[in-house]
Amino acid sequence: MDADGRDRVFRPSGPGPFSWATERTPGATAVLFLTIRTGRLAELLHQRALRPHQLDGAQLAVLVALTSAGEDGAMSPSDLSALLAQTPSGITRTVKRLERERLVARETDPGDGRSFLLRITDAGTATMGRAMTDLLDQFDEQIESMGGADLLPLVGTLQEVADLFEHLPDRTPVSVTEVAPSPNSHADEAIGARIRRERTERGITQRQLAERAAIGAPHLSKLERGTEQPSEALLVRIADALAIDRDELLLQAGLVPRWMVEALAADPARTVRALRRWSDDG
Repeated sequence: MDADGRDRVFRPSGPGPFSWATERTPGATAVLFLTIRTGRLAELLHQRALRPHQLDGAQLAVLVALTSAGEDGAMSPSDLSALLAQTPSGITRTVKRLERERLVARETDPGDGRSFLLRITDAGTATMGRAMTDLLDQFDEQIESMGGADLLPLVGTLQEVADLFEHLPDRTPVSVTEVAPSPNSHADEAIGARIRRERTERGITQRQLAERAAIGAPHLSKLERGTEQPSEALLVRIADALAIDRDELLLQAGLVPRWMVEALAADPARTVRALRRWSDDG
């Protein structure tokens, strides 16, 4: 028992792949992994709704942030990075794409001539408005298709979860290469690059893989280039077509396999201990 009186020794409640762990707060593991999964599913909704506008979730987030930037309507890249919890390099890539489309413009920072600020353009405001309308329409249609739901009670709960992560001691974005800096590792590989590498190593053409995964070759090309993100179902088909582990591919894409979420929710306390042991051993 800890000094604060909390029992951190797990009492087994049943079998499962994640059958041992400790957590200081009951339910912490389930909240963490369900939050990850919810975020990923929301990102898939973003992708479907934003594709016609040639935007992704990160680009829309930047446009929304700049629209809400205050009286002067401008923000520095570092402020955007902190606000959106995205690495500086990620913000740079996103902003460059928006600048090419003339949705965002840069200007000299009057307080520091060596720096610049970002401002949304009229075209960017118009594009953001159309994209947000389509995004909300698709979300409303999904809710209605399930018989409707009162979402207002969820707002408070989601705000509590957001506040929980907001109060973490360090929210500085960390790149994958900082987490796993091994020069021989593919840990920082984007999911599209991973698919392309696995395909080429097996001597499979794009058209062959597309046929095996029941997808159009142009769509597969976009996935490999990273301009589109695959759904969970498509990743499973691609994994099977390439004869690689489904769960590994899903996790690399930021998707937690459903069986894993169920196991975590059913036996959350033992999961943290398992992950800590694995991390320590690594």
